[in-house]
Amino acid sequence: MSTSRVVDIIWSCVAASTLATLASVFGKYATSPQLESYVSSFEAYGFLNSLLVVRAIFFGLLISANAAMCVFTARAFQQGSSTVVTVVNSSLIFIFTTIAGVIIFGETINLMWSLGALMVLSGVCLIVYAESKIPVSKKKKST
Repeated sequence: MSTSRVVDIIWSCVAASTLATLASVFGKYATSPQLESYVSSFEAYGFLNSLLVVRAIFFGLLISANAAMCVFTARAFQQGSSTVVTVVNSSLIFIFTTIAGVIIFGETINLMWSLGALMVLSGVCLIVYAESKIPVSKKKKST
């Protein structure tokens, strides 16, 4: 597998994982009990007058982000091995959602989580490297 093809797969996975992370953020906001207090603070300024409208907007964003994520995931599967795409995509979602949790929701991570994330990323790098070194003719073709 050529280096440019690996880069294309990685970028497709990064886009899909970013969109999956955004979808999870939108979902958390859409179902958040604190959403009512946020909406009421906007109502004081005359912006929004319905909690239902705000929830519908977040659910719409959730569905849109998931649909776009599916497009990038399908693109990645067309470009490369399902093993690489699945592992890279899952790992990036794991990392990106944690980063979003820390930045947006103020969640904390500890040393054990950091070491685990480092091991996951190391494993992903090894899988992508090993897959990129196997000649295309030697790989089993799946039906």
